[in-house]
Amino acid sequence: MRFFLLTFAVALVFAIILGKPALNIGSLTGALENVVGDVGDVVVEAVDVTTGAAEDLINVVTVTLGDTTSLPSEVLGGTTNFVTVTLGDLTDATG
Repeated sequence: MRFFLLTFAVALVFAIILGKPALNIGSLTGALENVVGDVGDVVVEAVDVTTGAAEDLINVVTVTLGDTTSLPSEVLGGTTNFVTVTLGDLTDATG
């Protein structure tokens, strides 16, 4: 399950970085909550904030599974993306 979540998080990061046009963060958030609902304390936040001009769009996506390592990624360009993924202890995949 954690491998799937790690793969999903990486795919989400690259989709945002590459600026895929029809990326529906709301649908992805709902799907992720449904998939990991039985894993434990899961916090999924997706916020789109528009500041000033239309080209200054800030996308914020946070996925938290446990409290461990946080991997922030900032991409420069017309759109600035802040993605934080926290996955818990990956060595403890059985429990």
